[in-house]
Amino acid sequence: MMMSERTRAVIQRAVERSLTDTCKIEVMVKGRGVYGEPLADSWELVAENVKCRVIRSGSRSSSASEQVGNQETIREMYRLIVPRGTALDIDQRVTVNGLVYQIVDVVTAWTDAVDAQAIMVRARGAS
Repeated sequence: MMMSERTRAVIQRAVERSLTDTCKIEVMVKGRGVYGEPLADSWELVAENVKCRVIRSGSRSSSASEQVGNQETIREMYRLIVPRGTALDIDQRVTVNGLVYQIVDVVTAWTDAVDAQAIMVRARGAS
């Protein structure tokens, strides 16, 4: 059963009050010269000063592992929560309080979407 618009609005306002940080969202753009030659890739701004909240996603034991050289390491997963309607996509770069993250999944299975959410990991070697 879908919730009423009034109930959704109340919940949406409560969620927006919990968004205590701001973030910058960027997307990688493949560089091409006038003759089609590849140039250095660059980051293009999608949105800035977006109200947000970043929380650790799940428990440490549910974080993903990855191979780095010959060693397996734990990759911390984070959940990004932003206002409803914010454009989020996989491989976007998100900067919050000077920390850089990469979106690895977008949460789309909402019955009553009152916000937008994505799963992120800390970006390595980000500039």
